[in-house]
Amino acid sequence: MKYIVPRARDGSLSTDSVELHADDGSISFIPLAEGNRDADAYRAWLAAGDKPAAAPPVSPAPTTASVSAFQAREALRLTPDPLGGKGTLEDAVEAYVAAHAHDHPTLKNAWDWIDPWERDSPFVLGLGEAFGMSAENIDALFALAATIAH
Repeated sequence: MKYIVPRARDGSLSTDSVELHADDGSISFIPLAEGNRDADAYRAWLAAGDKPAAAPPVSPAPTTASVSAFQAREALRLTPDPLGGKGTLEDAVEAYVAAHAHDHPTLKNAWDWIDPWERDSPFVLGLGEAFGMSAENIDALFALAATIAH
């Protein structure tokens, strides 16, 4: 297991999230929000004198701008809940959408029907914000989704 501090698009190190790279190859995005138990564990790890690795320099490769709904949902299914829940990011998004469907019916319709998913759409950016994901985290999620065959 190791922590890596992701880089912003401008190459600077993120101050709002870290990535936990587990021994099984999974990667968890951890927003450094107060009350997030994974962020608290990271802070305790730092307090014990450990230091995270810095992500490699940002490559000039373009960000994946669009993926199919299938690819997006599969990427969500393969990603642990960034807020520290026991399920996947897909489980967390489904619960979030269900909890907000009455007040925001457009959110429910977007979750059910948007295809393809556009990286910079209000829907994607709103979900990213709701789950404390940085732009780099969303880019990584879209990069993962782009690798998933239909």
